Amino acid sequence: MAKRKLTSLFRYKEITDSALVLISNVLAQAVNFVAVMFMTKMLSVEDYGKYALLNTVLTLVADLSDMGMNASITRFVAQYRGQNDRASELGIIAYSLKRKLCSSALAIGLMMVFSNFLATYVIHDSAYSVYVILVSFCAGFYLLTGLYKAVFQGRQNFKHYFLSVAVDAIVYLATVVVLYAFQALSVFTIVLASLLRSLVSTVICAILVGVPIKELFSRISGNKETVKLFNTYSRWMFLWAIFSNLQTRADVLLLSQLTTTDQVSYYDIANKITKPVLLVVSSYSQIMSPVFAKLNTLDKIRKKISSVKKIVLAGTGGMLLAVALSGIAVRILFGNKYDNSIVPLQIMFAALIFYIWTIPYNSALFALNKPQVFTIAAGIGLVATVIGDFLLLPAFGAVGAAFTYFIAQLIGFLVAYIGYRWAAERSTLGYGTDGGNSAEL
Repeated sequence: MAKRKLTSLFRYKEITDSALVLISNVLAQAVNFVAVMFMTKMLSVEDYGKYALLNTVLTLVADLSDMGMNASITRFVAQYRGQNDRASELGIIAYSLKRKLCSSALAIGLMMVFSNFLATYVIHDSAYSVYVILVSFCAGFYLLTGLYKAVFQGRQNFKHYFLSVAVDAIVYLATVVVLYAFQALSVFTIVLASLLRSLVSTVICAILVGVPIKELFSRISGNKETVKLFNTYSRWMFLWAIFSNLQTRADVLLLSQLTTTDQVSYYDIANKITKPVLLVVSSYSQIMSPVFAKLNTLDKIRKKISSVKKIVLAGTGGMLLAVALSGIAVRILFGNKYDNSIVPLQIMFAALIFYIWTIPYNSALFALNKPQVFTIAAGIGLVATVIGDFLLLPAFGAVGAAFTYFIAQLIGFLVAYIGYRWAAERSTLGYGTDGGNSAEL
């Protein structure tokens, strides 16, 4: 009876933790979305396009400078937390902090050195070199914030994770609203608001972690074998991060080179509208991965795929409805001046249908221990996106970018499905149900 209650409590905790993560992510995206609504009301289409390019540079630099460490931090902190080994846990946090500080300094230094180049050739305005320098400090703070949030996840302390996201969101939205109220909203003040946001977020996260910086710096990192495993894991995640980040940012970056700033704005608005929907879908995907990982027979995995398909079909219907309502959504939220975002938005919602259908197969691949399939999918998707952009963007602009996004999602689904069939045929998992002849993971 006691064991049954403990199992029930564990499942309840999983549900509440998943809900907190989803709420946190939805809150962050919702605040960004509302902030964009204020921005588009005051900024011109061209100025908003320049802001979108600055934001793209910021996220790309921050994600690549992380070098796969966040996922590694979560994994190793969770491992040592489960073993009640506080010394090793703090050792890996200290080692990660030192690496993050080096990455932050390198990112800031390189963005300063190449600020004029980035302003001239990415944003098409040399006067924006000062903005690039300010954004570089945002990237540095985001790297440190990512470390602390990874620690929260590793400790399964999702209350602190939620609190850190909530404070970050409130500070940013309040700043944007005040600037809007005083008619002071410009690209420069938005960048300053982002800098304030990143600084406050880093400080709050550091406080919530509850480990003084002085103690971390005085602590010796984990043993050499642990550090080696940590670095190996980070390198694999870094490789995946390169493919996935370049794929998701390629459209905006190449739009800025091959078309006009207006086309960047139209595509970014479509992208902003799809993000909340994508967030819900990806959160469900994250929840399903550990569920599949617990299944110890191929028969169970196949049955779970069948059950998940019911939800996938419902999601497909929702995406088709979103395609039909895209025009209304754009005009209500952003006005008629963004009518050119409607067709790209419709194409991107249609593309999300394929993303939804990858969920059961990606989750199965996770259970079958075939992560290399994810890297293959990201690599092929990146190549297809770049080729498609060069062929389509000059003639079709934002519509062409949306179509390459569609192609990338289709490739992701096909690779996941073929990869699952291949892995299932070669799997050593049993085909029974709960009998003694079923092999275990």
